[in-house]
Amino acid sequence: MGGLLVQFLGLFALLGLAAWGYRQWISPRQIGIQGKGMLLLCVVTLVGGLLGSTGWWIDDPRSFSWDLPPLASRMLASAGWAFGVATLAALHRPVTRRTRLVMLMLAVYLAPLLVTAPLFHLDRFDYHVRILRASSYYDRCRATVSVRAARYHS
Repeated sequence: MGGLLVQFLGLFALLGLAAWGYRQWISPRQIGIQGKGMLLLCVVTLVGGLLGSTGWWIDDPRSFSWDLPPLASRMLASAGWAFGVATLAALHRPVTRRTRLVMLMLAVYLAPLLVTAPLFHLDRFDYHVRILRASSYYDRCRATVSVRAARYHS
């Protein structure tokens, strides 16, 4: 029961902080729906990267689809923090170069995962872990939005 409570707290923190980020950085701006969608993707990446990286840093077994070695878990957390810094800079001053960099980072980070994980690592997945079902759907949605946003700005 404690694990489920932690996951619900993480979900509510993600949704609450994403809503706060929307009010802080997106709603005051007079931009189109695609610009708002791209900035919302930055907000969700910021919050998800910073919240997710804490679980990876402490090597919580519920935070990834299979048990990671401690060094790999910390490297994944460092990537989450790097995404947090990049998206915070893009949200603070959303010029085209910064937002394009974030979209490129997301595409470069997620595209190999979406290809290699199903092809080479299906035997490692523990399908009884709740995070697997939620994270795979979230990553696919984020990758699709980031590729579409990168195409839109090129």
